[in-house]
Amino acid sequence: MISREVRENINYSSLSKEKDKEEWSRICNGEESIKREKELGKMAAFREWESSWPHKHRNANLRHRAAADPDVWNAASYYIDKKTGRQKMSLKSTPSNLHRHLKRAQSSVAMQIRSEHIGLKSYLYRRKVPGVNNQSCPCGYPSENVKHTVMACPLKVRGRTDVWRKAKNRSFEAMISNPEDLGRITQWILDQGWFDQFRLAEVVEKVIQER
Repeated sequence: MISREVRENINYSSLSKEKDKEEWSRICNGEESIKREKELGKMAAFREWESSWPHKHRNANLRHRAAADPDVWNAASYYIDKKTGRQKMSLKSTPSNLHRHLKRAQSSVAMQIRSEHIGLKSYLYRRKVPGVNNQSCPCGYPSENVKHTVMACPLKVRGRTDVWRKAKNRSFEAMISNPEDLGRITQWILDQGWFDQFRLAEVVEKVIQER
């Protein structure tokens, strides 16, 4: 005998799936191309994010990182394809382009250094990770954050000169916003093995390449 609670969960799950199918059907609007269906799905998700951002921003918990403002971030733009007359979404000159030529391990590092959600004491202390009693860097600087670690920490100096020498603009914001410079920074971090979490990622990347 199935309990009432289980039956309610099954009914709710079935209803949710039906609603998802109806919504997907509405978004696709009879499209037969899987590629076009995926594109329409991405456009719908982006529009939902755009419309929901003002509400999320007003109700954001100040202790957490706020959702990106679509007007400032310029995450995507729309245009009309001259050949088909259909609306499409362009990711040109958006943050996603920073990851286009990165390996998986590099992309993982890039996301974490750009968001500052990474295994440095500044972040770990904010997250109240057990054993992290302050945010100071082992070198003595008041905060072990990404900018200090990449740009100035004397304990991380090995290999930094090569990264700087090839940089088009040596300001921190410019370097992590330039695809080539970001690629060099992320590879430098992986090569130096600063974080245990990325050492495994590098090993996995090599195994995939050797297959």
